[in-house]
Amino acid sequence: MRFCCVTPCLNAERHIERTLLSVLGQSMLARSGATLDYTIQDGGSRDGTLALVERVVSQFSGRDNIRIHVVSVADSGMYDALAKGFECSPPCDVYAYLNAGDMYSAGAFDIVAGIFKGYGVHFLTGMNTILNEAGHVVDTLLPPRYRRSLLEQGAYGTLLPCVQQESTFWSGKLQAAVDLDRLRKYRYAGDFFLWQSFARQAPLEVVSAWLGGFCVHEGQLSAVHLKDYLAEARRTIPRISTVAYVGARAEKLLWHLPNKLKRRLNPGMFVFDSASNIYIPAGQLR
Repeated sequence: MRFCCVTPCLNAERHIERTLLSVLGQSMLARSGATLDYTIQDGGSRDGTLALVERVVSQFSGRDNIRIHVVSVADSGMYDALAKGFECSPPCDVYAYLNAGDMYSAGAFDIVAGIFKGYGVHFLTGMNTILNEAGHVVDTLLPPRYRRSLLEQGAYGTLLPCVQQESTFWSGKLQAAVDLDRLRKYRYAGDFFLWQSFARQAPLEVVSAWLGGFCVHEGQLSAVHLKDYLAEARRTIPRISTVAYVGARAEKLLWHLPNKLKRRLNPGMFVFDSASNIYIPAGQLR
């Protein structure tokens, strides 16, 4: 299975090393069980970002199953950089992006590949996971489910908890339909646009596992511009219907349930089966 990942960055010397190592150090890549096309799309950093990137990348040179592209060119923002990174990637089976400072769990690609191949999934997310600046997991939240109609109308991230970008992966089929010219116009809520686009084609499935984590650190775009993010997200969608609004309010109650009950109420959620050592739909557990 071929993965494509893009890391957009700018003056990220303090935080990018752990991001690079979490992508390039995937256990599935170490076993040559997958190939990776990884683009670090730099916006013209003036600190030591590029020197650090080159040092880390050199550790993985000569690996036949890893192709790394380091590009440094001016851009108009993070989503312009992301669009540039996706434009230069070859066709792949699974796509994702990870911002500087954020991390994947070591076995994320293994989990994603198993579910995509085994169950024909096109759109997958894991537990909402928060990391501290040292890279330690400090909080997690298991989504009970994502209703497709509410995702299309933009309820997640406005009325309901957001889809965690760091934990989300999608197929080449969904990537091929992305309007990259539209994506690059976003300043803050490009992920919101992507999830809406994907929801029109496939349901967002949930796996009860840590795939990726959002690392809280000083000065990050999402923390500084939260109000701007929400305003841009709301401009992306028409006014949420009354039915969707009521549905979202009811759906919010599910997020407060114990994880065991969330898994029971969503038989399609992927959970780990110790008998087979793989992730399977909760409804198939013996």
